[in-house]
Amino acid sequence: MPLGNNTAPANNIIRLAHTLGFIDYPKEKTAEPYLSYILKQRTDNHSEANYVNLFVEVVKRFQATAPVATVQSVIDNLVLTNFPGLSANTAVGDDRRKEDVEDTVMCILGTWATMLSSFQNKRQHREVVAAYSMSSYAILDDLGVQESLSISAKRLNAFTLNVFSGVDVQWTPNVSRHLLLTNVGGRHVLELFSLPCAFCSITSLAVGIPRELQQEISESYAMLFNAWCIKPLHVNLGEVFGIRKMCWCRSCCAYRYRKRCIHACRSHGPATSRHNAANPTQSDFDPTLENLMMKDSTDSWTPVSFPYLWPRIARLEKHLQSSRPWSLWVLFRDRRDTLQFWTFLFGTVILFLTVIQVLLGIAQVVGSFQ
Repeated sequence: MPLGNNTAPANNIIRLAHTLGFIDYPKEKTAEPYLSYILKQRTDNHSEANYVNLFVEVVKRFQATAPVATVQSVIDNLVLTNFPGLSANTAVGDDRRKEDVEDTVMCILGTWATMLSSFQNKRQHREVVAAYSMSSYAILDDLGVQESLSISAKRLNAFTLNVFSGVDVQWTPNVSRHLLLTNVGGRHVLELFSLPCAFCSITSLAVGIPRELQQEISESYAMLFNAWCIKPLHVNLGEVFGIRKMCWCRSCCAYRYRKRCIHACRSHGPATSRHNAANPTQSDFDPTLENLMMKDSTDSWTPVSFPYLWPRIARLEKHLQSSRPWSLWVLFRDRRDTLQFWTFLFGTVILFLTVIQVLLGIAQVVGSFQ
């Protein structure tokens, strides 16, 4: 069933879907999480019909083959026209009208490109504008880390980052923040794109996100969540008993962690939702996400396979390398430093035998007095 509750809203949403490139909607419902996300960015200043009409108008202007529209030309044109529901309380030529139109258009572009937080005006600053003056490798402290030939997927994945580095997964509707390691409240989080169903729209020529980048993002989900894609023998033998719910091998632990991440995404949805969609019961969870997670992954991350994402992958590897175990349990499971692991293991065995020897000595002394 389409997102709308009646015929008019449903027709608006169908028109929006077709404009964005989802021609088979509503027969094919893959785009529903993306459409729901778009509708939730509507503010109380616009009715749903006016918001959809304006969204479609902005998208069509950038889809036109000639003349090629620029952001500034679209803003200037809308400032001079009385588009329904846009700055209805301001007169043409009013500075407040220009600011309102600019904010509205930039938010529509950010929502369309799934990079809303980068297009929003925060303290007179838009990240998408500042990004042009920044190096794409600015997040790296050491550019030499890019020169690594490959990184094993079984070494670097969402599970190992969580267990050994305390990195949590945070779902974001901003595609530009995919695989970005950030610090939130003193704890590191790995931001992952939550709306891969939107790729059909955002990889269009009008938006300009390269299909190669879309391919890298799509493949990264399996690398992060299905590094052990071949089931171990004990899983196949004990599957009927639910062995994956209790086994502590890395494959089974990573399986349970993937389930928890999917549940977290289902429960919370996009964190930037500001308005209820036409259908408040519509889930924001994108089923495409789970399908991508379950695909078979390749063995290693390489700069050849992931040229766009490689700086962020290298940053994650560097963070994993620099992390140190914070508990005995993590230390016992950490096999990254084999010398450290075997030293800890033999030290634990020797300590245990020493305690047993002391207890036996005490028992022998006590027995000699009886």
